[in-house]
Amino acid sequence: MDGVRMCFTYQRNIVGSGAGATTEPYIAKLRPLYEIVKDGTRKVKKKLLDNIIRSIDFDPAKLNVDNTPTHLEYARFVIGNLAFLDYATTDEVYQVITTMEKVVASTGVMVAHSIETEIFFIKLENGQEPADKTVHPQRLKVLSTGAAILMMVWATRTYLRKAFGINENKLRDYKIGKMKANDPTMNKVPGRNPNVNMQAVWEQVEDTAQGLETSDDMMEQCRQFLEMLSVDSEFKLAAEGEDGDGLDYARGDTPGVSEDGDRPSPNTPKKKRKSSIDAADKPIKKRRAAPAKKKK
Repeated sequence: MDGVRMCFTYQRNIVGSGAGATTEPYIAKLRPLYEIVKDGTRKVKKKLLDNIIRSIDFDPAKLNVDNTPTHLEYARFVIGNLAFLDYATTDEVYQVITTMEKVVASTGVMVAHSIETEIFFIKLENGQEPADKTVHPQRLKVLSTGAAILMMVWATRTYLRKAFGINENKLRDYKIGKMKANDPTMNKVPGRNPNVNMQAVWEQVEDTAQGLETSDDMMEQCRQFLEMLSVDSEFKLAAEGEDGDGLDYARGDTPGVSEDGDRPSPNTPKKKRKSSIDAADKPIKKRRAAPAKKKK
């Protein structure tokens, strides 16, 4: 992770481009770094990919939108790399996609709730109308930035699914453990479909990252994010299947995971997400009565 942060800083400050890949052809800028671990153990590769993806996530209350570089700039760099990395195995592609879904499903619910209550005043917890319907500029900036980051993650996740031909049934089998790590298909080098447009996802990420210049742009970003969450059936499936396990890492203002390159303190509180099914509506499973013991 120290290498990832150093690469981002170098590309941004020295090369003059914070994008995560080069174009014509599309090549991830972290490719040389990833080549170091590409032939290593599965555990090392999975830990690196997991830490890279998790470093995109954030706490909406602490999101850095003012100090340079902002978390949006860092997220743009990482997401651009994840879209075009040369993954060594199919298993890695599944890991990247499912981890991205967890990040968006977990943090996205909180960001969407804040946008509804603080920006559009759609609903309140107590059902009452707020006395002050003023949209505070700083909150608009924070929430629109968070929405932009999550939409970039979701766009890349969708592109990877199409590019590597991964449908919902395959993802479901992977999540519940039907597709084991030693499955021959999971250890094959994944083939990227050349007919799936790389330029489209590249432009979507770049336009989203650079499209928050005015308050109108920020409001529109918030609207688009709420629309995505409400109409995207794939997001709903990801949110319903997200149990929050493994999301208790620190999300903060600085890019990356921690200064020592590993995950921070486990004492960071987990984020709570509203369940998609009310507890009162869940069916109660009845236990079968134990058979009566035969008298001797």
